Parts: sequence; C-alpha cells; structure tokens
Amino acid sequence: SGGAQGSASSGTVALNTWTHVAIVRSSGTLTYYINGTASGTSAQSNTWTANTPKVGGQGWASAYCFNGYISNLRFVNGIAVYTGNFTVPTSPLAATQSSGTNIAALTGTQTTLLTSQSNRYLDNSTNSWTVSTNGSPQISGFMPFTPNTSYSTYGSGYFDGSTMSLTVASNSAFSLTGDFTIEAWVYLTSASGTKTIFTNRTSYANSTGLAWVTQSGSQALSIYTDRKSTRLNSSHVALS
Repeated sequence: SGGAQGSASSGTVALNTWTHVAIVRSSGTLTYYINGTASGTSAQSNTWTANTPKVGGQGWASAYCFNGYISNLRFVNGIAVYTGNFTVPTSPLAATQSSGTNIAALTGTQTTLLTSQSNRYLDNSTNSWTVSTNGSPQISGFMPFTPNTSYSTYGSGYFDGSTMSLTVASNSAFSLTGDFTIEAWVYLTSASGTKTIFTNRTSYANSTGLAWVTQSGSQALSIYTDRKSTRLNSSHVALS
C-alpha cells in the first residue's frame, strides 16, 4: 500500500487569516474539515508505517517548508476526533477533552503529539516527546485565540518557508494503520509553492508515509504519498 487513492479539488485555505484545518480518517474514509465544516471525503485505507514526524517542513527539501504560522498542532492516533461538522475550539487544544456535538472524548493517551502552543517547543501530550527545531522556527505570540493571562505571550510557531521545521524522533506511535486525526490552526502567508503542515515521510518518494500540504497556487489541502496526491474537495473556507 502507499499510492494515492482517488482525487478531487476545488477549495482553498485563505491567505493571511487563521484557519482551523483537520484531517480525519474513520473506517477507511478520509475527511477534511476547514473551520469545522466537512469539505471533502475520499476512500483511503492506506497503511502509513513511516514514523518520523515533522511539522512545517519535510526535512529533505526546503521548497516544501510552510510559510506562515502553525498553532496547536495535535496528532491523535486511533480516534476519529470529529465525526461531522463541529464548532471550532476557542481556546488552546489539550491532550484530553470531553465529548461534544460530533466531537469524540479524549482520555489523554490517544493524543500522540501536541505542539506549537507553548513559550518553547514542547510536546504537551502525555508522551512528552522531545521536539527538535530545524532552522530556528520562532515562538510567536500571534495566535487564533483571544489572549488571556495563561497564554498571553505565546501561541504559535512562525515558519519562514525556507528551512524551518519541527521534528520528533521516530516512534511507532506515529504509524497510521486505522483511524486518526491531525489538526491545527494555520495562518498561510504565501501561495507560492507546496507548503507542508505535517508529514511522517522520510523522503520525497517514501510511499509508506504521508505529507499533509497546501497546494502551490491554489492553496488546496492535499495528502501526498509517493509523489502522488489525494486532493479532496475543500469548498468551504470561512474568511472572517
């Protein structure tokens, strides 16, 4: 397994505005959510055993680095956190959460990685992985939430689109064999080039991993495996 399965595209992630994005696989169906609205589905049963996670870049090519801000990236393995349209959180994500309308509860151990939300690069999941930086991505107070005293001086990471990314050491906890959810707030500042939000691939041609990106020019959300893409219809983007 590893090749792209199916394709569609039309919607985009807006430039210069905070957008909540999530990709969820549930029982072999992959769904994109943009600002809480389901924006495309595709059959996707690939097993992605690559397990070297990176945020904001793909490690082997600076051309794919993210341009802008990423906040509160959460990787949940084994759980489809969102099962339908949902209200986007208005405060930072946590490793645990209660259930809500079309939102699954998390007990903590399902959250494999939670980063880019603190005053230094940490993993706030129960795993407490060491988060390494490449190219010195900057901690920023710019965030998608209204500041308060508990998180008024930090809230996102800034990536310059050239060399900056975050890396966690390889671990089987990042292999994707069933349901999963990856989500974050993104503030994209350039439409030029493919911009990586998250990947667990180790090379451009690595078909055992995925790369979640925004497409060059169109800013459509895509999943890449083995140089191929699964571009799902992302027709709803809130611009406010």
